[in-house]
Amino acid sequence: MNKKGGNVIRIVLGVYLIYLGVNIFIEVVQKNPANSGFMGVAGGIFVIVGAVYAFLAAKKVFAEMKKEKNVEEELSVSEADGNEIKWQEAEISHAKKESKGPVMVEAGPDRNERKEAEKENKVNTGEKIADKERADKEKVTAEKKADKEKAETEAKAGKGENPAERDKVK
Repeated sequence: MNKKGGNVIRIVLGVYLIYLGVNIFIEVVQKNPANSGFMGVAGGIFVIVGAVYAFLAAKKVFAEMKKEKNVEEELSVSEADGNEIKWQEAEISHAKKESKGPVMVEAGPDRNERKEAEKENKVNTGEKIADKERADKEKVTAEKKADKEKAETEAKAGKGENPAERDKVK
């Protein structure tokens, strides 16, 4: 489970503790048991612990959401500028915020090189398809030619022009 999901569960648990504390208070007021002082303190502790727990978890959730929003804004600004250096800086700053140790950045082609490679790949794919179609066409032509020669040979053999061929056909 990711951090945000765990914090949401903590918020729900904090609210549940508050609910239990309030229910304890309600019971103490309605029934007035012999240990009402202890029950009142227990209800107060439940309410305070639940409120603190839910507040801290909510604070973490909002901090993570803000961090994600900042990273998206940094990346969108760098994409709009088309500047690879800004994009990498945003990536590095996000990685530094996430980790406490040294940051390693993946080195590779910049955006323009990647776009050119994608275009070449599309062109190469188109050329490969055209080459395959040509090869298929040549194969069909060769098969037709072989069938035609076979038919001519059978026709000659049937007329008796070449007795050796006529024997092979039968």
